[in-house]
Amino acid sequence: MTEFIIHDDAQGVISRLQGVSLGRKRTSRHGNRRIRPVGFGFCRISRGGRHLTSGSADILARLAEVIESRRGGDPSRSYVAKLLAGGDDRILKKVGEEATEVVIAAMQGEKARIVSETADLWFHTLVMLAHHELWPQDVLAELMRREGLSGIDEKASRTAG
Repeated sequence: MTEFIIHDDAQGVISRLQGVSLGRKRTSRHGNRRIRPVGFGFCRISRGGRHLTSGSADILARLAEVIESRRGGDPSRSYVAKLLAGGDDRILKKVGEEATEVVIAAMQGEKARIVSETADLWFHTLVMLAHHELWPQDVLAELMRREGLSGIDEKASRTAG
């Protein structure tokens, strides 16, 4: 039996859903949330039209740990070690290149390529964060801080100081 614990920040409630079998396409209803197992220990939580996949932040943390483990490694044997050894110049050039490729893919409307290029951008952004001794959790914490704020109000709060 699999148990998912879902925290609904909007209501401040912690809920439990038991008996969901991973790998089945069955959808269960639990309160105002729709939960569907999607395999490999992940479940999709639908709330208000938004889809969140539990475990998403975990993959970012795992990638960050792998990136960190490559720090100081042999640049001839590790792409990440080569990027980190090149410093901001090499890393930021790659981030800019990948961002441009995301924009081109989006303009062409090729969904698979948008996903692929975005994955490249996120990866290189994780390398940039590691270079600056930051972690994905730092960015996720900032996104959580901004959640529910008007984008206009949030931007004004940054420029007001």
